[in-house]
Amino acid sequence: MKNMVRKIASALGVVAMSASMAGAQVGSIAATCGVATIADTDVCYSTQFSFDGVTFSNEVFKVFSNATASYELRFAGQPTTTVSGVPFSFIDYGTVTASGTSSASLNLSGQQVWMRIIQSSPTTGTGDVGGLFGGTISGTASQAFINWNNPDRFEVIGPVTYEVERFGQGFTSINAPSTGAQTIRGAVVNSVVPEPSTYMLLATGMGALGLVARRRRTNV
Repeated sequence: MKNMVRKIASALGVVAMSASMAGAQVGSIAATCGVATIADTDVCYSTQFSFDGVTFSNEVFKVFSNATASYELRFAGQPTTTVSGVPFSFIDYGTVTASGTSSASLNLSGQQVWMRIIQSSPTTGTGDVGGLFGGTISGTASQAFINWNNPDRFEVIGPVTYEVERFGQGFTSINAPSTGAQTIRGAVVNSVVPEPSTYMLLATGMGALGLVARRRRTNV
């Protein structure tokens, strides 16, 4: 009976340890985000934007105009940001600001913008999300928006999944020039962080190993 308990406990311990190491990548080298050293379960990212194949930069703009109106949309990328080791978090991707003083409306439909996500932890890599403009804008009112579902508002970089405008179902509204900047929001899921079930399995295994240790001390 004692041998059976030892075998079960050992098996649980091995499984729990293996699951924990697989989930958290214990022992991997910590990444560096900016000037601070971070854990290997943290997500570190930044964003940049581009139009018409123009080189990515931290702030880019696009002028939309016709015979009666002209408006500028300026995109500012999210600076280097660290999301602490949690499996899910809401994040910002940057801002979009419209400028122009005309009272005439301008249709933005059909124009496209690209957002690049640059990740440095827990793995390094980049991913691009495309957004398609829609709606109209004037100096005092706006029904304009960006549809990030075209082609897809999800981007996967290593173990991390990024989603743009989770609650907006992939749409970012563009404020009228008189209103100010609009933040592009979303969420991130980090599969490097162990799920709660992994922690439970680890606790069960450690508890069983403790039981064996107590039995051994009793029998000595």
